[in-house]
Amino acid sequence: MTEYPVHRLLAAIGADASLIPPALLNRVPAGVSTDTRAIRPGDVFFGIRGERFDGAAFTGAALDAGAVLAVVNGDAASGLPPGAPVVRVSDTVRALGDAARDYRSAFSGTVLAVTGTNGKTTVKEMVRSVLGTRFRVHATSGNLNNHIGLPLSVLGLNGLHDCAVFEMGMSAPGEIEYLANIARPEIGVMLNVGPGHMEFFPDLDAVADAKTELLRALSPEGTAIMNADDPLLRARESGGRCRIVRFGVEAPCDFRAEGIETGPDGCASFRAEGTSVRLRVPGVHSVYNALAAWASGRVMGLEKTEIAGALEAFEAPKMRMQTIEREGIRYINDSYNANPLSMRAAADMLATLRIPVGGRLIVALGDMRELGTVSVSAHRETGRRFGALGPALLVLVGEQAENYRAGAIETGLDAARIHTFGNAAEALPMINDLKRPGDVVFAKGSRALGMERFIAESNGKA
Repeated sequence: MTEYPVHRLLAAIGADASLIPPALLNRVPAGVSTDTRAIRPGDVFFGIRGERFDGAAFTGAALDAGAVLAVVNGDAASGLPPGAPVVRVSDTVRALGDAARDYRSAFSGTVLAVTGTNGKTTVKEMVRSVLGTRFRVHATSGNLNNHIGLPLSVLGLNGLHDCAVFEMGMSAPGEIEYLANIARPEIGVMLNVGPGHMEFFPDLDAVADAKTELLRALSPEGTAIMNADDPLLRARESGGRCRIVRFGVEAPCDFRAEGIETGPDGCASFRAEGTSVRLRVPGVHSVYNALAAWASGRVMGLEKTEIAGALEAFEAPKMRMQTIEREGIRYINDSYNANPLSMRAAADMLATLRIPVGGRLIVALGDMRELGTVSVSAHRETGRRFGALGPALLVLVGEQAENYRAGAIETGLDAARIHTFGNAAEALPMINDLKRPGDVVFAKGSRALGMERFIAESNGKA
C-alpha cells in the first residue's frame, strides 16, 4: 500500500481508534488480507463473516502471522488479551469496501472495469497484456471480482502503477453499481449479456439492466466500450452519460473485425483497422474478446502495432480455453465455469477444430448452475449443440446429465456414445481407458463440478 496510514483506514471504515497506540495509527500497512494463510508481516486483517464461518475466529492466528491490526464484526467473540490491536465495525464486508473506496481516491491513474456474462477474466488479462506494452498495469488477481475480491484488488494498487484493470462480476441487481462505486472506473468495458445466474433474475432484460449498471456509473468524462453486436447492450446505450465506443463484427461500430478466418487449431485470425491479428486462443468468440482489448488499447492511446503484438502473444488463462498437449492428445480445458452462452461458443469452436487423422473428439460436460426455470431447456439445447458435433464419446456429469443426453439424442447421436455420471470422479476412469493419441478431449461445466479433473488427472498432471 502507498501512503495510507492506519488512522486514515480507520476513519474510512468508521472504527474507533481511541485504543490503538499512536505509533500504530501512523504506520502504513503492508497490505490488506482476509485469509490468514496469505498474511504478510505488516498487513491489516479483515475477519470477514461468511455463511459457514466467521473470520474473526482466526484473528489470533492473523496477529501471530504478523498482522498489525484486525478488523472484526462488533458482535464477534474476542478471546484475545486486552490491548490486542483489534477494532470492531458493524459489517466487515462493508468496511472492506469503504476502505477500498477511500484508498482508490488517492490513485491518479486510469481505472478500467470489465463486465459481461462471458469472457470477463480473459478480456481482463488481454487488456492487461495490451496496456502492459506501454504502462505499468495493476489488475484483478484471478477472478477476484465480487464484493470481497474487488476491494482487495483495489487495495493492491500502489504508486508504481499507471493504470488498473478490474473485473466485475455479479449475481444480483445492484452489485455492479456497488463495485463501480468502489473502483470508480474512467473506462467501462461491457462484453455481452447471456443467461447466467438466471436463478436470481426474472429474464434477460433484468440481467442486461444489472450489467449496464457499469455504464450508468461512468461519469460524463468517462468512456464506455460496448459490444455493438449485443442487442441487449445496444438497447441500453442511451442510459449512459459518457462517450460510447463500440466494437463488433456485424453492427456499425468504431472497431470492427474483418476477414475472420479459423485455422485448423480452432484459433481465429482477423483484421482490425487494417492490421492483421492471429490469436492463440481457440474459438471465433475470442475475436470479440480481442476487439474489446483492442478498443481499450486505442482509447488509452496505444498504436495498432502495439496492440496487435500483445494480442498475438496472448495465451488463454488457466481453465479458460486452455490448450494442453500431452502424450499425443490435445486437451482443451474450459472448465472454469459454464452458462448457455459460453457453451454455445465452445460448441462453435469445436465445430471448426480440425481433428487429426485417426483422432476422435471426446467431450465431457458438467451441469450449468444457477439457471433457475430455464435450466432444463438450456441443458437440452446445449446437449443438441454438442450432439450435433458427433463426438466419439460424450460424457455427462451432474444432476442435469439426462437433459444433456436427451438433447444429444435428438440430434441423432448414437446413445451408445453417451454416458452419464453423478460426478467427475466416477467418469474419469472411462475417459482414461478410452482416449488415445490423436484425440481431442474437451471439458467444461460450472465450477462446482470440477471438470478440470478430466485434464489434470488424465494419466498425469497438467
